[in-house]
Amino acid sequence: MKKAASGDTVQIYFTGTTDDGFSFSGNGSEEEGFEVTLGIGQLLPAFESQIIGMAPGETKKFSVNKKEGIPRQQELIFEVEREILPEDQEFAVDDDLVLSMPNGERLEVIITALSDEKVTLDANLPIAGKDLSVEIKLLSIEDEEE
Repeated sequence: MKKAASGDTVQIYFTGTTDDGFSFSGNGSEEEGFEVTLGIGQLLPAFESQIIGMAPGETKKFSVNKKEGIPRQQELIFEVEREILPEDQEFAVDDDLVLSMPNGERLEVIITALSDEKVTLDANLPIAGKDLSVEIKLLSIEDEEE
C-alpha cells in the first residue's frame, strides 16, 4: 500500500484540542476531509511530518508544542474606540465578534479588554500560541496517473 510522501496530494481530516480545552477541526467533513499537497507549506511542518509515511485509512495521534504551532501575532491584537460596537448590545471580555471590514471581508475577533472608551480585540486564531493535541486521519492519496 502506498504511503504518503512529500509532493503527494492527499485528503486528510483532523480534530484536536488546545492546552486550555478549545476544540478545533480541519475543513471538510470527516468522510471527505480536505485536499493538501505535502511539502509546499499548506500545513504546519509539525502536521506534515506526521502525515508523511502514513497509509490511507491510517489515524495518528500526536502533540504539537506551541513553538511548532501557529505563533501568536502581536499585530493582530489591537485597540479600537468602544463606539464602534453596537450600543444596543451588552459585551464582555471573551465575547466573540465578527467585524465587517471596509473591503467587505469579515474578521473574527475576541474581546480581550473592555472599558467605557476602548475595546481591545484579538484576531489571532484560537489555537495560536498554544500546545495542541491532534488526531489526524489520512483518507486518501491522489493517484499520480489521474
